[in-house]
Amino acid sequence: MGVGLPEGEFIMRLSIRAIAGAAGALAMAAAPAVAQASPYTDQVDFNTPSGNIGCTVSSAGAACEIADHDYPAPARPDVCHLAYGDRIYLDADGAQFHCHGDKLVESSAQILAYTHSVTVGRFTCVSTVDYVECSGPAHSFRLARGFYSLA
Repeated sequence: MGVGLPEGEFIMRLSIRAIAGAAGALAMAAAPAVAQASPYTDQVDFNTPSGNIGCTVSSAGAACEIADHDYPAPARPDVCHLAYGDRIYLDADGAQFHCHGDKLVESSAQILAYTHSVTVGRFTCVSTVDYVECSGPAHSFRLARGFYSLA
């Protein structure tokens, strides 16, 4: 352990260094045409070139959120007291709208160029001019300003 430090403080300092190293590595990289996974996690976050859709893909699934949409949003479930109708989540069980209190569309996220894709584990998201499509082993979704589809 660290000299003169309680065990918990040593672990916390190591964690802070790992986070700082990851943030530094991401800050040094210019926004590439294709989103890249961080070497510190299996999660990739990206925005579409329009900046209207933000997504995250990991080995557990994929989620995309749209900032502005024209489609009629599905009815909010009674158990959801947060945002609803603008984010779709996909995992091995299927695709569905997700109740959430955070944002996926972040100005600092990498841009996934149109016609490019990112794959993490068994989940892939493709950025097209018309929509974002994310798919897994058995299910998928498409999200666009004017429509969505769950399969």
